[in-house]
Amino acid sequence: MNSVFMTPDLSHYQCVFSQRFGTPEMRSLWSEENKRLLWRTIWGELSSAQAALGVITQEQADDISRHQYQLNMQRSLEIEQDTQHDLLSEARCFAEMCPVGGGVIHLGATSADIEDNADALRLKVSLEVLDKKMKALLLVFMKKIEATKAIETMGFTHLQAAEPITVGYRLAQYLYDLHDDYLQLLRTLKGIKGKGMKGAVGSSASYVELFVARGASFEQAVSQHASMEAQVMRALGVESQLVSTQTYTRKQDVRVANSLASIAASIHKSCQDIRLLQSSPISEWYEPRGALQVGSSTMPFKRNPTLSEKVNGVCRIVMSLQSVFLTNAAHTMLERTLDDSAGRGFGLPTMFIAIDEAITTFTSIIEGLQVNTSVIKENNGKYHAITITEKILMLCVAKGAHRQHMHEHLRTLCATLSDRQVAGKSTIVSDVIATDPLISGYLSSDELATVFEASSYTGNCEKSCTDLLQLVAQSIA
Repeated sequence: MNSVFMTPDLSHYQCVFSQRFGTPEMRSLWSEENKRLLWRTIWGELSSAQAALGVITQEQADDISRHQYQLNMQRSLEIEQDTQHDLLSEARCFAEMCPVGGGVIHLGATSADIEDNADALRLKVSLEVLDKKMKALLLVFMKKIEATKAIETMGFTHLQAAEPITVGYRLAQYLYDLHDDYLQLLRTLKGIKGKGMKGAVGSSASYVELFVARGASFEQAVSQHASMEAQVMRALGVESQLVSTQTYTRKQDVRVANSLASIAASIHKSCQDIRLLQSSPISEWYEPRGALQVGSSTMPFKRNPTLSEKVNGVCRIVMSLQSVFLTNAAHTMLERTLDDSAGRGFGLPTMFIAIDEAITTFTSIIEGLQVNTSVIKENNGKYHAITITEKILMLCVAKGAHRQHMHEHLRTLCATLSDRQVAGKSTIVSDVIATDPLISGYLSSDELATVFEASSYTGNCEKSCTDLLQLVAQSIA
């Protein structure tokens, strides 16, 4: 097989998604060679269906089938220099190889009958690859949540200490979104359809005319076309749209882009949080690193979250490309315009290779995620006395306090304590709260001591983790 598109010319610009990002499997699916092999597969199935219905001879179909996988990229590119049309150039190159069947290759078809069905096949197979990788990611999350669902850690809102949760519960929030993304991915995969064999404007007139020219009535020709189309699409393993223009509906690309962008958004949020929790002032979580990994060319001590940063970068690309496909769908005029070509040619492979990189790397991050329990315990201690005030509010109201009045009193008290800390004045928060006259009017010193000594205030975090794990397990069984 000619490898002209597989050997990079390093003296010219190379896209990072051609070499550095994504797995070889995904890059191969979106390669030029695979695209042209799919075109030839569709031509082969079309000729087989036409032979079965008497449009061409069986000998012609057999000749096409024999040469179906004999790519000659160099010759095809030479023809393209003159034609300026990649699919027609491939058809002519293919025809040169077929002395018997070459004259009937692409009979009745328009370019999109071949290209769009090939794209539908690439979408389907690529989504199947992501289906497996998303399952693997969900399983890794489930194991990590099970191992950490009881480890108490400080929860943050507005990047300020709020109330304790558990490490597993924070991970469960990410898993919940990813599980929803996974279900959307399955719906998108199930809905993938090809254009079918419907000709230049979707009317199938060229195919119907072939049958009429061989003596069929118009009604018979319409039925024979339906039989031919069904045979081709059945052999390709993808359904056809009921109606189409020259192309399959570009809303299909929108649905695919939405699904990939949603996964990217969920992964981006998770990795951004990991980067924050690995920052020096917090230092509670660490992504895995290689034994010889370098954090900085000048600061040997650095342990930068480079994996999470890379994932954030490629996820932003996936999310940004979503608008390209919305624009394509909205701007296509009448039965087809070609202004979607550049966006699809760049956007579809880039989105799939980028999200493939993101999912693969993110899975390794979660699998090797290190949780620094000693630092978590230390950080919890810094905020425990302040964040326990909600529990005090609940207990006071249960003893008869006015909820609004007590909330305002605690807010004022905490603000005063915060001001003292900002001013550098030492304050034992629990002592201030325990000796406050209003609070002590509702809670005894022993009750307050019990509140401050409580080892946990994490509500139903552990149960929620268990419930989510059961839900996800059912989805991926």
